Amino acid sequence: MITQTDLHIITLLQKNGRLSYAEIANTVGITSTTAAKRIKYLIQSDIMSVRAMLNPYELGLQAGAFVCAKIELNKQKEIHKKLASNNFITTILSTIGDYNLLFIIRDLSWDRLNYFITDEFALMDGVIDYDCRYIKETVKRYHHIFGDRKSYKIAPDIKQLDWDIIGYLCQDGRASNSDLAKKLGHHVSTVSRRVNALLDQDIIRIQSQPNPLKFGYGSSLVFTARIETDKCDKICRELSRHDEVFLILKTINRPHLIIGVHAEDNEETVRLVNEKLLIIPGIDQEEVFIRSKVIKSSYGWYIDKLS
Repeated sequence: MITQTDLHIITLLQKNGRLSYAEIANTVGITSTTAAKRIKYLIQSDIMSVRAMLNPYELGLQAGAFVCAKIELNKQKEIHKKLASNNFITTILSTIGDYNLLFIIRDLSWDRLNYFITDEFALMDGVIDYDCRYIKETVKRYHHIFGDRKSYKIAPDIKQLDWDIIGYLCQDGRASNSDLAKKLGHHVSTVSRRVNALLDQDIIRIQSQPNPLKFGYGSSLVFTARIETDKCDKICRELSRHDEVFLILKTINRPHLIIGVHAEDNEETVRLVNEKLLIIPGIDQEEVFIRSKVIKSSYGWYIDKLS
C-alpha cells in the first residue's frame, strides 16, 4: 500500500535522489529509521527506483535510434541483460507482435551508434531480424527533467572512472560513496569528488522514478505514425497536451513520428489512441507495439502525473 508518507518521500527523491535519511526524516516528520524502512520497501516492492539519468544535452548524445527487433524466445533474458548493461540504452521493452523487442539508444556520434547496432546488437546470438529508425528530434521524453532544449553540447572529456561511477549509479542511485569506492578500488574521497562533479556539471541527475504500473497505468503501447510534413509541429503540440503520452520522437526516415502512450488498461489505451490521438488532422497510424514487460526505463514520470 502506498501511503501519503510514501508519496512525500518519492516527491522529495525526485528533486534529489541522494538525500540522506536524516534530511528526508526532518522534512516529512518521521524518524530516520522509518525513512530508511519506507525507502527500502518502495524499492523492493518495485513502486519506485532511484537511479542516475544521463543528461543527453550535456553529454552531447546527438545520435539516437529507435530499434525494434525479433529475437528468439529462449535468448530473451540473455539479450535483455546485455542491452540493459549499456548506459546509452535508456529504454527496453518486451512487446507483443512481429517484433518482440524495442529499445531506444542515444550515443556520442552516428558512427558509434551505427557500429553498436550493426556490429554488436545485430550479431548477438538470438537476434533474428531488426529495423532501425533514426531519431531526428526528441519532442517529449525527458524535458520534465532536463528542460526543453534543442541543441547538444560537444561531448566532454569523461574519464573512465567517471563512466564506471555512472554505470553503478544508473543501477543504484543511492549507493554510498564508500560502497562505490570499494567496488571501483579507489579512495572514497576521490569517488566523492567525482560524484559531486558529475552532479554539479549536470552530467547526470539522480532521482526517484515511480513505476507507472503501481499508480494505475497498467497498459502501454508504442505506435509509429505517418504524418503530413507541413503539420508536424502542430501535431506534436497537440500530442504533447496529453499526460498519457510519454514519448514523441521525430524520425529521419519514415514513418515521421514514434509515439508512446500509458493508460489504465488495454481498453483505455486503445480508446485514447483511436478517439483522441488518431483524430488529430494529418496523422495516420502505421505500426503498433503493445508492451508486455518493461525491461529498462531511465526517464520516469513525476509523481504529480501519477498521484
